Amino acid sequence: MKWNLLKTPVFITALLLLLLNDFVLKSSFSNVITGKLSDFAGVFIFAVFWLAIFPKAKKQVILLVGLFFIWWKSPLSEGFIHYWNSLGIIEYARVIDYWDLMALSMLPLAYKYASKYDGQDAQFNTLAFSSLLVSCFAFFATSKASEYVDANETYVVNLPKDTVVNKLYHLDDLVFYSNFNNSLEVDTANGYAVNIYTGDSLSLYMDAEGNYHEPFMSDTLNCTIASNYCNNSFETRFGIRPSSDSTTIVHVFFFEYFCDKIEGDKETLKAIFENKVISKLE
Repeated sequence: MKWNLLKTPVFITALLLLLLNDFVLKSSFSNVITGKLSDFAGVFIFAVFWLAIFPKAKKQVILLVGLFFIWWKSPLSEGFIHYWNSLGIIEYARVIDYWDLMALSMLPLAYKYASKYDGQDAQFNTLAFSSLLVSCFAFFATSKASEYVDANETYVVNLPKDTVVNKLYHLDDLVFYSNFNNSLEVDTANGYAVNIYTGDSLSLYMDAEGNYHEPFMSDTLNCTIASNYCNNSFETRFGIRPSSDSTTIVHVFFFEYFCDKIEGDKETLKAIFENKVISKLE
């Protein structure tokens, strides 16, 4: 192991910058810069950290770190995150934003930087060990879990459902990470408990007496809403269903955000949702 990599000025500066940004700057100055700074600093120190542990496998380390970051920032990691969070140990979350992949540009810099120390003595000392511990803390603590805000808001849009779907997919402020897939909500108030069938045109629930029912809500989806609030984006889950041939119901289930809790969070998120989504459907 090359302990000297973990005590270099550049590595320590990047590590402190990551912690400062995640615990102070993001909540104080939420903007594009603070939103991306953690990704760039995080990719760099994460790569250098593993290059220090496996100094003889630099190319493999860079490749694996890149693949891990792509996986982490994609919907492919959603199932793992939900499973891990269900264990109740430490909850993790991240916003899916493919612009974050620009941070992969730090990998060649990390490789080149680590190569500068090839052949040098790697002596263990208190500074190197402290840097190791702080790095582990940063990796585990900075992808903190999100806050959920139950919305339970319903909006009536005077447009056919197909028109609403088309408009949603063409809104510049929305980034979808799941398709309309008839992932139905269970109406627990009326005892509907079992999703019998989910298809393109038919979805039914069976209650405790074995009776079939129409779904409470269909066509649910998750999306990220771009805004100037909370790291430049927040996520929401909402469903749509036709009320008539010319009217559509939009039901918002919850909002999810990744910054420190603030006063009036529901009102703030609701106002942004109405401005970025509902007003564009009318």
